[in-house]
Amino acid sequence: MGLSAFYTSAYTTSEEDKIRVFHAAVDLGITLFNSATFYGELNEVGYGENLRLIKKCLFGIDRSKIKLMVKIGMDTRCPIEKTGSSWIMRGTPEELMADVDFALQSLGEDYLDIAILCRLPPNVPFEDVMRGLNALLDSGKVKEVGVSEFSAENIRKAKELCPITYIEQEWSLWTRDIEEEIVPTCRELGIKIVAYSPLGRGFLSGKLKLEELNNNDYRRYGQPRLAQDNIDENNKLLQALEEFASRKNITVGKPSLLRNIKLLFQCVCFLNITPHYKKSLLRTLKFCLAIIVTI
Repeated sequence: MGLSAFYTSAYTTSEEDKIRVFHAAVDLGITLFNSATFYGELNEVGYGENLRLIKKCLFGIDRSKIKLMVKIGMDTRCPIEKTGSSWIMRGTPEELMADVDFALQSLGEDYLDIAILCRLPPNVPFEDVMRGLNALLDSGKVKEVGVSEFSAENIRKAKELCPITYIEQEWSLWTRDIEEEIVPTCRELGIKIVAYSPLGRGFLSGKLKLEELNNNDYRRYGQPRLAQDNIDENNKLLQALEEFASRKNITVGKPSLLRNIKLLFQCVCFLNITPHYKKSLLRTLKFCLAIIVTI
């Protein structure tokens, strides 16, 4: 996401360096790469931009060693002069299949490891959306499916109709609401959580400087917590985190990352998966923990 749009890094990093970052991540043992059909400039030209970048990144990579996760169900295509004006949620079986076909064509691949429904469309019956996700599995074009930004109630409903195995939700020290109902529900149902923005879109790193962001960086205008009316109060919370990190002689971002990894350990221990796969996940989490501790 940050390599193609929305963040300053997308506009200040060369394509060559973006590819180097991807390869460095693979070399470090990272196996899950999360994209979306709409990651790119929010117009008809930028639609699929991140997928086309990943296609270049995959050159020379052993595909069997990584997983590609792609969010579908959001159409941001519009004329360039109307960039950012179109956010159309899609969810019929035909639309979801079209999104997957677009992703595969853009990636130059013949399957996705995981397809994630970006949002639940309000104008499509729930059962039809789930039927569409099941059709993706039946087609062989997708190995696993999941959802994003679902309530605990909707996660249960979805699981009854479709074998969803992932949910993507924001989760950090800054955003803990999912711990009340969603995390326990996922533990019960054996659903893996992909936690996005574990550093609060950079804020919890202690290094975010709003005045240095590119004009196209959406944190300048799309984040209420970073708006002028709220930033002073949030800076007080950050200061407390900085003081804690200083006492422990660690970087400011580590408490947030370590906490998420601890909770993910707990989630893995409750997953209804094979012992071999569970051990594999735990090894991966321990590896990530070792990397964070040495940062």
